[in-house]
Amino acid sequence: MKKLFALFTSAALLFVTSVASAVPIDGSVNFFGVSNTTAVSGVVTNVVFQNQNVGVATGDFALAGIVYLDVVTFTNLNPVAPTNALWSVGGFTFDLLNVATNTVSGTGAVEISGSGLVKAIGFDDTIFSWLYTAQAGKNQTFSASSIPAPAGTALLGLTLLAFGLSRRNKKS
Repeated sequence: MKKLFALFTSAALLFVTSVASAVPIDGSVNFFGVSNTTAVSGVVTNVVFQNQNVGVATGDFALAGIVYLDVVTFTNLNPVAPTNALWSVGGFTFDLLNVATNTVSGTGAVEISGSGLVKAIGFDDTIFSWLYTAQAGKNQTFSASSIPAPAGTALLGLTLLAFGLSRRNKKS
């Protein structure tokens, strides 16, 4: 019975280790440029992007060579539906998954946020949070930031649990 338990525990740790060794995309990227926003009843229904450039790139985006003023290719944003390839730059693409907030204030300030999936060759697809803001058709920005995954913490916890169980079994 002990050998079966040890075999099962070893197999589980091997599986978790292989899953945790993935290479997620880490960092953030901000864009700026011109956009036209259409809103109905205080909710944005469409955003048409024009002349988008990189403002700041950190983490894997910066390591990939994405720098200030690099040109970004955007598709129009329909905040009520998922959008494949909403933007792409430097080998990274972003698929819009959902919209969590979508508001337009009385002064014309727009804020839309949600989550999406960033993809790049050599990396695992990674969930990112995103935020689009605009001030009455001016000063538009779009930013995306990685969401830290708890895989490292889970792996550490499972390892400590395995050590504790093996120590307890040795005392028996």
